[in-house]
Order: sequence, then structure tokens, then C-alpha cells
Amino acid sequence: MPAELGQLTALTELYLHNNRLTSVPAELGQLAALTTLSLYSNRLTSVPTELGQLAALTELSLHNNQLRDPYSELAQRGTSAVLAYLRSLSEIEQVITLREARLILVGNGKVGKTQLKNALLGLPFVAGAPTTHGVEIDRQQRLSLPCKSGKNLALTIWDFGGQETYEVTHQFFYGKRSIYLLVWHPRATTPDLGVEAWLRKLKLRLGDHARVIIVATHKKTDQRPADLDLIGLKQKFGDIVLGFYQVENKWQDHADNGIKELKADIAAAANDLSVIGMKVNKGWLAVRDEVTALSGRETHIPRSRFDEIANRRGLLPEFAAVWLDLLHDFGDLLYYGDVEGLKNTVVLRPDWLTGAIAQVLDDAEVLKNRGMLDHARLPQLWAKYDPALHPFLHAVMEQFDICCREHEGQKWSLVGEKVPHERPDGIPEPNGRQLRMVYEFDEEPPGLMPWLIVRNYRFTTHKHWRLGAYLQHEDHGALVEFDNKNRRLSLNVHGAVPLNFFALLQDGVDQVLPRWKGLEGKVRQLIPCGQTRRDGSPCDRYFCLPDLKDAAANDEPLQCNGCRKMADVSRLLAGIGVREEPLVNQISVLLDEKFQAQTELIRQLFAHNLRLQLRAFSNVSKDAPRLFSMWPKATEDKSWWERLDPRKLGTRAYEVWLWCEHCEQPHPVKRYEVSIPAEWLVKIAPYAKMIATAIKVGLPAIGGGLGIYLDRLGASKEDKKDIADRIDKMSKLAEKCLSGDLETGHKREELTDGLSAPDGAALREFHKLLRDIDKDSHWGDLRPTATKEGDYLWMCPEHHKEFNPGLITIPTAASN
Repeated sequence: MPAELGQLTALTELYLHNNRLTSVPAELGQLAALTTLSLYSNRLTSVPTELGQLAALTELSLHNNQLRDPYSELAQRGTSAVLAYLRSLSEIEQVITLREARLILVGNGKVGKTQLKNALLGLPFVAGAPTTHGVEIDRQQRLSLPCKSGKNLALTIWDFGGQETYEVTHQFFYGKRSIYLLVWHPRATTPDLGVEAWLRKLKLRLGDHARVIIVATHKKTDQRPADLDLIGLKQKFGDIVLGFYQVENKWQDHADNGIKELKADIAAAANDLSVIGMKVNKGWLAVRDEVTALSGRETHIPRSRFDEIANRRGLLPEFAAVWLDLLHDFGDLLYYGDVEGLKNTVVLRPDWLTGAIAQVLDDAEVLKNRGMLDHARLPQLWAKYDPALHPFLHAVMEQFDICCREHEGQKWSLVGEKVPHERPDGIPEPNGRQLRMVYEFDEEPPGLMPWLIVRNYRFTTHKHWRLGAYLQHEDHGALVEFDNKNRRLSLNVHGAVPLNFFALLQDGVDQVLPRWKGLEGKVRQLIPCGQTRRDGSPCDRYFCLPDLKDAAANDEPLQCNGCRKMADVSRLLAGIGVREEPLVNQISVLLDEKFQAQTELIRQLFAHNLRLQLRAFSNVSKDAPRLFSMWPKATEDKSWWERLDPRKLGTRAYEVWLWCEHCEQPHPVKRYEVSIPAEWLVKIAPYAKMIATAIKVGLPAIGGGLGIYLDRLGASKEDKKDIADRIDKMSKLAEKCLSGDLETGHKREELTDGLSAPDGAALREFHKLLRDIDKDSHWGDLRPTATKEGDYLWMCPEHHKEFNPGLITIPTAASN
């Protein structure tokens, strides 16, 4: 790419996506007027520090690249995070290269993990050392090893306790920036139980990013070599297995105890981690060191204290916020800034949390109560913890999907890991239309069903067990069940219009599965044939979803290899394959007269497709609301609207309304009055057309609730009476702009950003206008809200609380 692009100083938008670029010129940092830079779907590992100079830049698209640390995390957090990091590197003398990583010791209990840590650090063997519970992190004594550059690596050692209870929490601290020592005592366990089981867990959790060195302890005290088939393990688990060593923790003589050779292999593996060589500002590093040093005497600190340390170290507030998020991503601390009730606390010691969670998981009363945790027991279970922090600890368990509170009241929570094993009686038979899908796994993902029970608890019927749950949403039922013999998870949703409920559950599964990186490419989505064999018995065969989609796309027949009947591909895909189609491709169906009377169908399709469309636009921006309506401000001259005079469209005042993005109950929350130039109308038209059509189609079903919210806003009777007419005007306005009648000399950019329609560029234009008319970004108190299905929606306070209810109130001993 020519560096001369940097001379186009008046350029405002630059689209370089899908070009297989491995780098971009630093001269792009000279484009002072640039507001949009699209670099997604290339082969970039980083971007030039000079891009931090782009003061006008509001949209930087970096997804679908090969970004190394920390760009991959920053890109997920948005443009402002990337720019803050780049600007922190602007002064060369303030930049330092990090050569740090984690060394994580895993394995069964009582195999010598803690003694191995001591041997690696050159510390003496301690006979009768206590068993590790939870996780122990020694930040004061880091393992120093040689680096390729001639400098030293510094590895922080994490010692994971081997008790099964803690595995539920350990999985949240695994990461691709670590080397794993799988510690094994040959006399305590056989390779298939001690080594293969752990390799399977690590590969499931980390995929091919896992880097594991197997270490057999008791080399001398056992007086026999460990019998391990290293070649066979490498064939079975691939490149994640780096080597195998035998050591004797008791011996201090490195010439004979195997520690020297092990350390050399650890150094070689650590040098290849992507985190090695990361550039950071010295001020950032000073903040990290001061904060983590506090962990020796404090388990947590207020967010305000972190900000005070950052300010004292010279970090601007926007830099401090980004650095705090990165420290969470890198495992130096835990912080959930987007979660109500958690954003004011920074956790310095993960073992402080794992210990509290283990108290709940080990509680006999929870098991006796069929997985129900009585909040009144928490003061007893957490007696060693400050009572003021008990609601916070409970909220962390909710964040980890370990428990979920009852939706009415504050007295109980369900712990997914402790629900009964037996399947309950009284599960209803399917009725109405059914949508069915089966996920088939090469490996069973541990803890999948407990997580799904907790994540979908808002649909609970209180019929759940270790391998399944019966759920209900409005008048629709769903049976979610795991067959551990065949490693299959089935979804069966039934009712009059099961589309939206099915999509919510399917998206919930799809949101959870990436937690097991090793499942990538090893999960198949199957659709039951649903026909009968010649003898009248039901066919038990399945079609792969991709095969059905290919058959539908190519209009090809597909025969079941079980019942030998031809499949009705359209029927099998109905309600399942449609979930990936853009909303605009389905509008014509919804507007057909025969569907107009089916309000429930319209409402379900509206909610489902609106959610899909907003999710698609998350790739463009999460920084501002996306659902809006607009129309010309009322005037005495009403005839101009019927004429839709193109010459006057861009000279009038408009009302712009922001809407709560709760897809089943969207409603307007904030009105602005603004003059909009004609050129902007052309730019925004594709997005405005999509939004107007969506709201117009959904009004027959959602309109009943709009009056309530409009009353709260003090809307006039005319506002409520004419809202449908005004939405129709918004649609016509967009159509007029798209028709080309409004000549402005502006050529609309045909950018799809991976979307079918409409333009991602149009949404960016809307966000520019929004920031201009609401410079304080109040936006009607709309709040970004993460849902269990992976959506990121802007909701009013009432609907935001539905997904982020805040902290529970725990009864005190006196109140009991």
C-alpha cells in the first residue's frame, strides 16, 4: 500500500477491508480529518502507533485479522480502547517491552505441584507441606528464564489445587498466554486417568493454543521410570504436548533432579507466546506493579483506589480504564466494569473468589435443597469474608454462570452444578408446531448443561436436572436435554409460533460453546428427519444443517438414508435456516395480507429479526444506540409532505427519536429536534429504511405497549395517534433519498461490513449526528446491556435491570 495515501489530508473515510494486507503505512496517521478506517478481514498482526494521532477517528474496524497481544482484546473493546493504547505509546522514551507470562501448574491432588514450584524457584523442599486449595499465585518470586533477545523472561507461577470442586472456577483463569505444567505422580494414577484426562480438559478449554509440558514427579523416590507413551499422546492431542520430563522435587542437585532440563524447555515454550514482546507505557506498567503488589495484604480494592494510583502515576482517565480492562484480560486481576454491582470493585486475588465459591459448591444444604441456595446461609458459609462483600461475591458467581437468583424476591439462587441427577416427572408432551435441533460433539464439554440451566433460568419451570431442563417462554415450551452416551444436546421447542424462543435458546448455546476452544470444527448441528419408516416407526436419522442449506440454495433433492424418503427441505429449515436471513429479505412475507391478522407471528418474527439485525451491526459499532425513528417536524404547510418535494427535504427541522432496543418490547425514550442537511439524509437512508420497515411491521403487535412509554415521556395525543403514520413517513423519506431524486452530489458508499443490508456506513453517519446533537451522550438514559444470548443492546433503565438486576440483599443474622 502506498505511503502517499497519507497526503490525502481531507479524506474522511478509508475502506481497506478484504485486501489480505499484512501491514498499513504509518503515514495514515497524517489523515487528520479521517473519521472511519475499515481494516477488517486482512492479515494484520498490529497497526502503526501513528494511528493514535487520528483525533477525528470514531470508527476503526479490525475484526477478522491475526492480531497479536494486546490488539485482539483492544479491538473487541472498541475504537476508543485501541486509540488510547496507541496514544500511550506515542513517546518512545516512555515505552517498555514486556517479557512476562504465566506458568500454570495443573494436575490431580497430592502429586507434588507445590513442591515442584519450589524446586523451580530454587527453594528448599518442605516435608509435609499443606495441600493447595483453590489457586495460589506467587507474584513476589517469579521464575526468571533466558529470553531469545538476551533479556530475561519473568514467569508468574499459578499453582492450581487438584480438588474437583475447584475445577469449576479454575476454568475461568485458563488462557492462551500461559505455559501449562501437567504434574503427574506415576504411582498415584495411571496415564489415562492422570495425564490423558487433564490433556483432554486443557485441549477442550484452550484448543490448539494450549502449550503443555508433562512432568512426572518422584523420579528418585519411586526408584522406577514413569511409563508414558509420549508419541501416542502427541498423535492423539497434537502440538499442544511439548515434552515430558521426570523430576525429583526433594533433590537440590540440578545435575540429577531434572529441573534444569525442564526449565530450559519452559523457556523455549514461553519465548513463542504472543504476549512476549508486547509494548506498554512505563506508566501503565508502574500502575500494574503497584496494584498487584497490594495483593500480598489485600484481596480487593475499590475502583476509585485504582484510579487514584493511575492518576498518581500520570495516566489519563481514559488510559487508566483501558489498562484496567487489559489487566483483566491478561489475568493480573479480575474486573467487570460492564456489570452492575461489580464495577466498583477490583479483585486482586483470584483465590479469594475461588475459596468463596467452593464454600457454596461444597455445601451439603445446597445439595439437599436440590441445588437451591438459601441466601440466609451465606453469612454462615462466608463467615471469614466481610459481610459487606457478600452481595459482591454472589454477583461474581452469577457472572461466572455458577448460580442465578430467583426472579421474584431475594431469598434463593439456583446452583446449576448441584441440581438433582434424576429426571423429574410431569414434563409436558410437545404440542403445536415443533422446531428441533441436535448438537453432536466429538468431545463432551464438561459443565455444559449446568451452565445452560443457569443462563436460561428466566424461562424456568423448576423442572431441571443434571442433564436437562424443561423451559417455558410465554405460551411456548422447550425441552433441552443432553445425551452423554452419544454426546448430543437436543433442543425441542414447541408452541404456536416457536421461532423466537427457539432462536433465543439456540443463540444461548452458541454463546456458551466458544468457552471450549477445542470444540471448534468438532460440533455438528443436526435436524431430525421427522418422517416415518415403512413399518410406521419414527425415523431416527438426522440431516446436517449445512447439507440442508446447500440443498435449499441449489434447489436439489435430499434423501434420508434411514427411511429412504425424500426430505421436505423447506419444512425442515422453516424457523431454523431463516434465522440467518437479513430482515429486509423477509419483509415482503410479513406484509402479505394473509399474515396481517396473525399478530403473534408478526411479533415473534419482529423480535427475532430485529435482534439479528442489531447483532449484525455490533460489528460496526457498540458505542451508541442504533434503533431510532425520524420524521419532519410538524408545520402548518402539510401539503408538502404529500408532494415529497426533493428540494425541501434537506431544509426542514426533524424529530429524531431514540428507542429502547429490548427486541420484544421496543419503545421510544428520547426526542431531539434537529436540522438535517440533505446530504446526510442520503447517507443515512439505507439504515433508516431498514429500521422504519422493521418498526412498521412490528407495530400491530408491539403498539399496545407504546402508549405507556409515550405517556411517561409526556407525549401528546397526536404523538400517540400518529406514530404509525410517522413511521410510514420515515420509510417514505428513506425511499425518496434512495431513489436518487434528492441530488446532493454525494455518492453513497456501498459498504456491507459483512452485512447483507443495509450499509454499515449509514449507521456510522447516524452515530456522528447523534454525538453532535447529544454531546454529553446521555441518549435518554439508554444503557448498553449484555444479554445471555450474546447480544449487546441499548435499553432503558427498566429493561436494563431485567438483565442486570444489581446486587442481592442478604438477610443478616438479626433479621432471621
